[in-house]
Amino acid sequence: MKTYLDLFSGIGGQAFKQSHSVRLNLMNKSSSKTSARRKTETPKAPWVGLAKLGGGRAPNGGLLVKREPKRIRTRTLARAKQERIYRRKRLAFLALHRRCAVYLQPSEQVHHSRGRLGPLLLDERWWIPVSSNGHEWIDRNRDQARKILWNGISVLCAKGDWGKSDP
Repeated sequence: MKTYLDLFSGIGGQAFKQSHSVRLNLMNKSSSKTSARRKTETPKAPWVGLAKLGGGRAPNGGLLVKREPKRIRTRTLARAKQERIYRRKRLAFLALHRRCAVYLQPSEQVHHSRGRLGPLLLDERWWIPVSSNGHEWIDRNRDQARKILWNGISVLCAKGDWGKSDP
């Protein structure tokens, strides 16, 4: 003959059996006045123990498991590879071109006259060696920067050419 404890043999059944068996044992003991006055702990519902196990049952019958949130990449793997190549090429470019295209200062940075999007990051035809002061001047004075030439290349591209690799 099955007892009602045998019916709860699924997940959480063990916790349910243990908590309810304590209560049954107390009820089966002698029914003296002292034991009747004793406070018994109310057993917890079987699903309470499931939270400690890391989940329960999903509506489709599978186990619920809390997943770690997935980290979002700041850049794609292809872009990261491009940036590794760019760092090496940039150092070689600055070693060859030591003077700023705007001021008579040593060059520290590479200005991308047509942008850095996609293949333009590695396209050395549009790189301009600049100092940090020269780079700030180009950003503040765009119209005048379009008039300055360095090795036959405008320091800043004409309007409408931004992001395009072909002249």
